Parts: sequence; C-alpha cells; structure tokens
Amino acid sequence: MSTDTDSSFNWQSIFLAYAIVMFLILLLGFFGNLFTIIVLRQREHRRKSITPLMMNIAIADLLIIVFGYPVVISTNLNGKLVSTGSPFCNWSGFINGMTGMTSIASLTAMSGVVYQVVKRNSPNSNASSRQSVVLIAGSWIYGFLIMIPPLVGWNRFVPGKAGFSCAPDWTATDNASLVYTFLLVTLGFFVPLMFIVMFHILTYR
Repeated sequence: MSTDTDSSFNWQSIFLAYAIVMFLILLLGFFGNLFTIIVLRQREHRRKSITPLMMNIAIADLLIIVFGYPVVISTNLNGKLVSTGSPFCNWSGFINGMTGMTSIASLTAMSGVVYQVVKRNSPNSNASSRQSVVLIAGSWIYGFLIMIPPLVGWNRFVPGKAGFSCAPDWTATDNASLVYTFLLVTLGFFVPLMFIVMFHILTYR
C-alpha cells in the first residue's frame, strides 16, 4: 500500500517539476524571441538581407512555444503521458518537427544569402525582398512536406522515453519507415549541412 502511494507521489512530483521547468523555459523563450523580432524590426536591421530569415526562425520558435508545448504540457499536468496514435502525440511530433525543419532550412538559406551579399558587395534591396519571400515560403513548405508522411501512415509519431513529447519512430524496422528515416536524416541534416559548409567555404575563400 505504501509502495503505491510513494509511486503515485513520485509521479506527481515529476509532473510538477516538469511543469515548472517547462513554464520557465517557455516564458524565457517567448519573451526572448519576441524581443528578437522587435530588435530586428528596427531601422538599422530592417533592410539587411538576412533579417527576414532571422525573423522567420524567431517566429518558428514562437509558434512551437505557443501552439506546440502547451498542448503536451496540459496533457502531462493531468497526470497522463502522450501515447502513440493520439491527437496530442501526432500534433506534438508534427509541430515540433515542422518548425525544427523550417528553422534548419532558414539557417541554410541564410548561409546562401550571406554568400550572395559578400559576392555582390552591394545587395539590391528590392531583389532581396522578393528573394526573402521565396526563401521563407520555401522553408515552411520544406518543413511541412518532410513531416507530413508520419501523419498519413508512412512511419508514425511515437512518444520519447520520458513520454512527454513525440517524434518520428526512429526504431521502426519496416521498409517504409526505414526509407522515411533515411530521407529525414538526409534532407533534414546532411543536405542542409552540405550547403552550409559549401556556402561558408565560398564566402571565406
């Protein structure tokens, strides 16, 4: 009897500690990214070529803070862990993955823009604006398309070991899941890394 009580108490303590830590992290993240956007909106930063992409990353962070984590945290605070196939798990995995991939795509685009600016030495602001719209839209489409497959049966979103949030199933061994994992790692890590390294080499050559 005492063992069950102690176990229940421990889980309640873990959930409470998790909630407090996540609240502080989200609070800091929210105001940090909001302050970043405000600073980037100032005149001295507004016309810089990489500013729209930096703002895009801050907006992606805000979206996950506002629409991603609170959903899972509210589930956890009810004494539950997210489960495979549940709407909360699918939403957690999708929004986390999409905003993460969008940020990676934005960072990759930033390295290309920096190279372009250094090469031209006097960027055309109008061309830069049009280019920024294409790059920002492309980064979101990129993130969206990469994370859609688990929602339609190609792989799936599963809880992490702690059970607090979800991600694609890296341990699945069926052929379809293995192909998706390979594409996810390749497109989400190795391809962006290749372009970032290439642009940095070209920039500092």
